[in-house]
Amino acid sequence: PQTCMPPARPRQDAAEGAAAKRLRLAQAHLRRHGGAEGLSDAGAAKGKVVRTAGNREEREEGGMRAAAVFEQRRAHRRAATAVAVADGDRVAVSGSKDRTLALWDLERGAATRVFGAKADAAAQAAGGAAVKGHSDEVLSAAMDGEHKVVSGSRDGLVRLWDLRVGFSGTLALEMKGHRGAVSSVAIRSDDGAAAGGGGAAIFSGGFDRAVKIWDARGAYVETLFGHAAEVLSLATCPILGGVAAKGGCGRVERAASGGRDGCVRLWKVAEGTQLVFDNARAGGAGGGAVDAVAMLRDGVVVSGDDAGVLRVWSTAKKKPVIDVAGAHGGKGITAVAAAPRTGAVASGSCDGVVRVWRVAELEAATRRWRLEPLMGAGGGGSGGGGGAAA
Repeated sequence: PQTCMPPARPRQDAAEGAAAKRLRLAQAHLRRHGGAEGLSDAGAAKGKVVRTAGNREEREEGGMRAAAVFEQRRAHRRAATAVAVADGDRVAVSGSKDRTLALWDLERGAATRVFGAKADAAAQAAGGAAVKGHSDEVLSAAMDGEHKVVSGSRDGLVRLWDLRVGFSGTLALEMKGHRGAVSSVAIRSDDGAAAGGGGAAIFSGGFDRAVKIWDARGAYVETLFGHAAEVLSLATCPILGGVAAKGGCGRVERAASGGRDGCVRLWKVAEGTQLVFDNARAGGAGGGAVDAVAMLRDGVVVSGDDAGVLRVWSTAKKKPVIDVAGAHGGKGITAVAAAPRTGAVASGSCDGVVRVWRVAELEAATRRWRLEPLMGAGGGGSGGGGGAAA
């Protein structure tokens, strides 16, 4: 396989519904913690803190408003390493270096349970059976609905947890096969079965350079080879009701991975093929290890690397259709997420900032694209405000 070494339109009603829900949750939180008044943009200067209340701070930068609307909450004893949000935006899970996972109620902004290694002592003290957790740091997590969590750890194991039974969660499956740390996990929802697809599947990527596929029962399916160094990130294509035209992958099975080798790989699982995008040599800015990937729709992948370059790739071209160097002021990008039906993309960095963008396909016929900043980013230019490519 080829190696590389280091050197549809948004659906407006769905977008408005999601935006309205997030606004409602933010306003409710502000009312509980100091009120929602005084949030006018009038008179806000570039780079200026326009409002501070408790642990919240709002800044105006380049005409864009960025705000932290949820206070810090602590459930882990060490740093959190992974976060995944379930469909519906009501529940999330986090993983930590302390070997535990925590389930969060997003509307209340509180952890409802902690399971894994930390919860064992509590379960035993209550007279229950101990639940064996990861023996090393949790590096990745994914959710299938609100009751199933998949986690990957430095201990080399992939675990599936059923949260419907027991205080500390029930370890439903333990998947062995990686010869090193499991850096990333992703789930293809079982909605695919109703759409005529392959049903639920679990993907895992590891420091052994392999991407592995497991079925919903934890049985090994196959290993995808191609990366010349550790796999650092992994994403599956959203199904979205099984209709590809609405922004998902429909009946096809797709996954994307990023590696320390500087490659982004798009896996066409059923066909047994892969497409390779050379991030390390793409564009004038070059690139580095791909720490984060997300799939916007079938054939469109978003990536972030440790050189701080945010890119959008399409199967229509070998080079990125969007290339934003210095998307976070030169700091490495550690996470990306995509909301397919809205075209929105979020990027997180070690600069401590989450930036929100919108991918716009300006001219479908000529394949012209643009990345528009929505929140947390200044406007214009290739230095973090936006980018365009033909």
